[in-house]
Amino acid sequence: MGFVPIKPKSLVEEVADQLAKFVFALQPGEPEHLPAERKLAEKFGVARGVVREAIKRLEIQGLLEVRQGSGVRAVKQLHKSLNASLEFLLPERMERLKQATQTRIIIEPDIAATAAGLASPEDADLVSYCVDSKSGELSEFDRLQQQGRSPAGFAPMERRLGWARTLFSN
Repeated sequence: MGFVPIKPKSLVEEVADQLAKFVFALQPGEPEHLPAERKLAEKFGVARGVVREAIKRLEIQGLLEVRQGSGVRAVKQLHKSLNASLEFLLPERMERLKQATQTRIIIEPDIAATAAGLASPEDADLVSYCVDSKSGELSEFDRLQQQGRSPAGFAPMERRLGWARTLFSN
């Protein structure tokens, strides 16, 4: 096994690591605001510029939020930097919607065919009830629900196919 030289961490990396550990250790209800830059520099024994750079790195990563006049507070929004990076790679919103619609047009018929092939007679009855309700008349299932009664067999089917009512009601 070969040895790899150890790369010493810079002061900025060390301070950023300690601040990140502090943020992750915060419990709900604990103050989210960090001490002022000057106080942090004194505690770490480094220059204020080192602390400022470490805070900037953690802000970019979504761990801290810096507001002029309010100071620095822990936010733990790690998804922000990822979302911002992904936006550069993704097409514009309307193009994404167009692509999603095209994808649905391609795959949904096969999904529906598979679901129909796997449906039990009870599943088919539930879909029929949902389709019947599209005509404006109450289906048998709706009438039973309004009366506060629901056939025992329909509860799991309604959960499994709850989307069907919405799909067929438009």
